[in-house]
Amino acid sequence: PESRVGTLLLFCEIPELRYTSSGMTFQKSSYLNLMRAKGGYIYIITNKNRTVLYTGVTSNLYARIFEHKQGTGSKWASKYNCIYLLNYEFHEDIEIALKREKQIKKWKREYKENVINDFNPEWKDLFDKVEDMQ
Repeated sequence: PESRVGTLLLFCEIPELRYTSSGMTFQKSSYLNLMRAKGGYIYIITNKNRTVLYTGVTSNLYARIFEHKQGTGSKWASKYNCIYLLNYEFHEDIEIALKREKQIKKWKREYKENVINDFNPEWKDLFDKVEDMQ
């Protein structure tokens, strides 16, 4: 299934094809080429008390964080109420972003905190700053 945020259409993940409600289909390879051209963001979100860190990747940062704030971003992030954007990185190739996300997910919390402190020392929610990235 797909989800809608405003007028943004997000594709479901199916190994061979990507489907949309408009009836259009995309071969996985052409979809990846489109995503490579668009690039991707790695992001770190947290909960109110800053006790949990969640790392994710997306091609539309604003829409994805909006989903997290609505409780529909991911089951894990929703379970721990991770809705505050602390850090993000842009990569021109989505596959590089995916590799970076996997790398960061393996890090100890201390390493993630160092990245956040370099980017956002006050650990403020950066959602308002990415609103123009829609």
